[in-house]
Amino acid sequence: MTHNDRERGERLRTFCASVAGKPIEWGQDDCSTWVLQWVVNETGSEVDWPAYSSREEAEAMIASAGGLEAIWTRMARDLRLVECHEEAIPAGSVGLLNVETWGGPVGVIFAHGNVVCWRHERGARVFGVRRWSNAGRATIVKVWTV
Repeated sequence: MTHNDRERGERLRTFCASVAGKPIEWGQDDCSTWVLQWVVNETGSEVDWPAYSSREEAEAMIASAGGLEAIWTRMARDLRLVECHEEAIPAGSVGLLNVETWGGPVGVIFAHGNVVCWRHERGARVFGVRRWSNAGRATIVKVWTV
């Protein structure tokens, strides 16, 4: 692990800790906007994200846009993020994870070893995932390198 990897890991730990025990504010720090803020922090870039203030508004926006993957793909293109097809996902990368118990895709930040950080309703959750597999509770949909 390089010095830059360790520094990024520390920034990610601090970023996750900042929402520990904090309920989601839809449109401010939900599973997509929280991850987007990570990208902005890491790259210094900005992106225009649709406005919403409730889960219902978020779901309506996602449906009208053709799904969360379509929104994220546009966001990644606007930020010039590169889709990652490598088996070893670089820490700090972002992506979509299909979480069986959540009912669909959610935004995540990858830590080392296919461990992801997910902005959950009451803080941040960290768990391991399988790459491009339909086995288990959570599978990777897409990943972009930050």
